[in-house]
Amino acid sequence: GKKRGQLTGRKKASYPKRQHDNVTKCPKYDKLHPGTLFLQTAPNLFCSSQALIKYLNLSGGRRQGVKIIHMVRNPYHMAISNYFYHAQIPTPERWIHKAMPCEYRYFPESYIKELAPKSIGNTVESTISKTSKSLDEEESMKSLILPTLTEISPKQFDKAFRMCRALFRNETSFWSTSEISRGNASFYDHLLFLDQYDGIRLSAAQMILSSGLEFFKAPLSIERLRKRKRHAGADILRMGNNIRKLNEVTANTEQFRVLTMDMANWISKPHESSLNVVDFVFGSSATIEEKRNMADSYVELFVNEVADDSSHVTSGKAYHKEEKAAMIDMLKKDDALGPILDVVEKLVDESLERDT
Repeated sequence: GKKRGQLTGRKKASYPKRQHDNVTKCPKYDKLHPGTLFLQTAPNLFCSSQALIKYLNLSGGRRQGVKIIHMVRNPYHMAISNYFYHAQIPTPERWIHKAMPCEYRYFPESYIKELAPKSIGNTVESTISKTSKSLDEEESMKSLILPTLTEISPKQFDKAFRMCRALFRNETSFWSTSEISRGNASFYDHLLFLDQYDGIRLSAAQMILSSGLEFFKAPLSIERLRKRKRHAGADILRMGNNIRKLNEVTANTEQFRVLTMDMANWISKPHESSLNVVDFVFGSSATIEEKRNMADSYVELFVNEVADDSSHVTSGKAYHKEEKAAMIDMLKKDDALGPILDVVEKLVDESLERDT
């Protein structure tokens, strides 16, 4: 039999990360079962809080309470870490070579088979434009997140977008000394060849607005685009959006509890952090000794995983604490990025302070 306080199992998300149902704008949480730890990476909580409550609360047709552990990170640290991690030589993740850092739409019209340029003629021009506009309004990081993060104006978002476009495949000085042509340079090429200041700014913009699409040769149908895997992008805005959505959920029902955890503490203080998690999950249903044993087991697993996989330890361009402080100060003073990062930083700090 199972020991008291033991989970029945751990299941990965049944819905891909960074995707959502095109109708509800929620991930499809249709496989939640009592006593199961359900892992969802980078969820798109773009639906209303009422819809989210409905999807999270349905478990085999019965109403169940739900406990959510939300992992967050300081957005300035995320932006800088994103730059140094992907600028390693070689870069740890292959998708970085095909990333579209400034594309915030889910369905760019040049990538949609139904709207491909060859199908555009004088008689259907207005129809194509209307369809494209409708898709952009419904499916972009701008239209999906800004209604929730109302402190960030569309004008501020557009400013970050223009800054991104000014850096990516634009007239920049390093192309004259590079063998790579400007029009074919990848996101990874930019991180390597731009100076550090602009490289961090471009990387931060990608973490703020990119829909996670990658470059591909031929246009696809809208359905195939919907199912296409989304890589990292807009994770900073997504995090802020999800904090606010989970706040709304807990404010509207007592059946949901949220524990916000700082990723920095999770890494630097694994035992203390894991003990907080098991205490939150099991409460009085497990003894202190059982909770400590579970925390000890996690720490052992965590240490082994870190030892086996060093790729997530940034080593390509090392920096000191003083340099990191200067990078954060640079981003805070950036008129395109700073105001957006400040909004998310405030949300992160408030959620951590509340749950401490």
